[in-house]
Amino acid sequence: MSQNCASVIVGTNNTSQIVVGQNSKNVLVNMGDSSVTAQTNTTEVIAIGQSENITVTDPSENITVVTDSVITINESGANEVLTTTSTALEPITALQVVASYETGLRVASSYNIDHIDRLYGIAISSGGIGDVITLVTFGEYTNVAFSFDITKALYLGDNGALIQSEDLVNQIYSAKIATTLTSNKILVNIQEPRELYIN
Repeated sequence: MSQNCASVIVGTNNTSQIVVGQNSKNVLVNMGDSSVTAQTNTTEVIAIGQSENITVTDPSENITVVTDSVITINESGANEVLTTTSTALEPITALQVVASYETGLRVASSYNIDHIDRLYGIAISSGGIGDVITLVTFGEYTNVAFSFDITKALYLGDNGALIQSEDLVNQIYSAKIATTLTSNKILVNIQEPRELYIN
C-alpha cells in the first residue's frame, strides 16, 4: 500500500500479510485480519474484533483496540497509548481499574476472584450504568491527580483503586497494573495476576 494514504480500510475479514505505508491515516483493521504492519507515523489505527499480529512502528499514535484485538507497539514506540471504549455495567469513576465482561465493564477488585482473568485497563472517564467509558489499556498516561512514589509500582486494590502497598494477607490475587515514571505519569502494562494462597 502506498505512503501518505488516508482513510484506509485494511482488507476484509481474515485478510493477512498487509503492510500500511508511512504517514497513512484512519487505518481500519477489520475483524479477523492478521499480520498487519502499520509503518512510521501512521495515525488512528483501529483494530476491530480479534484481529491479530498487528505491529505499529514508532512513532504512530492514536491506536484504538476494540474487542480483544492484539496490537504490538515496537519498543521504540513505548510512549504510545492504547485506548478503547466499552459500556459501564455499574457506575465507574475515572482512574478506577476495570474488568471486562462480554457485555461491558465492572469495577475491578483484587478481593474478587471473578476479576482475575478480566483485568482490562484504567478508566479515564466516568459514567453510570449504560454509559460509554474510555479507558487506557496500555502505554503512558499522565494525570495531575496522581501523586505516586516513583520507587514503587502500581497494583490493583479494592474498588478499582491503584495502590502501591498491597494487602497480601487478605487479597485473593496480586495484579501489577502499571509502573510509575514520575509522580503523575504512569506506564500502564497489566501483568498476569498472581493468585495468593490464603490460610
